[in-house]
Amino acid sequence: MANSFLKAVFYYNGEFRDYYGNAISVNSISPPIIPSGPQGPQGPQGYAGSTGPTGSIGPTGADGIDSPNIFYYQNQPPTGAIIEGSFWYHSDTGLFYVYVNDGNSYQWVSHQGGTNPIFYYQNTVPNGIINTGSRWYHSDTGVLYVYVDDGNSSQWVESNRS
Repeated sequence: MANSFLKAVFYYNGEFRDYYGNAISVNSISPPIIPSGPQGPQGPQGYAGSTGPTGSIGPTGADGIDSPNIFYYQNQPPTGAIIEGSFWYHSDTGLFYVYVNDGNSYQWVSHQGGTNPIFYYQNTVPNGIINTGSRWYHSDTGVLYVYVDDGNSSQWVESNRS
């Protein structure tokens, strides 16, 4: 009966035994060949992997504006180390000042003029009806312009550049 098919195997008193109780060697047992069935459906997707390495550093950006002038927007005169030619827009009164040296001292001098001048702080040219004497501070370049009418035409003219 060495080649007969075993219906059951038991472990008893430290030995493997066949259905009839005869001791058998585990090495002599060969499992029956069972045909495989059809393939099952695909399982769900597994977890995402870890984050990859960091990419290279991008190119350096452009340099800032080439203007030592500083623009202040506040309700009190700026103090401290102020660069001549800097601008101050009084946030409460709407008055515009330039920091100048009159030969004796440095001081904030009103830079108003014209008929109902308006102060613009933006990165695009103001348009529409512009009052003569209005100021436009180009927020990207730091350049101050004055709107002038020379009798023949009206245009924005650069006020000063240090």
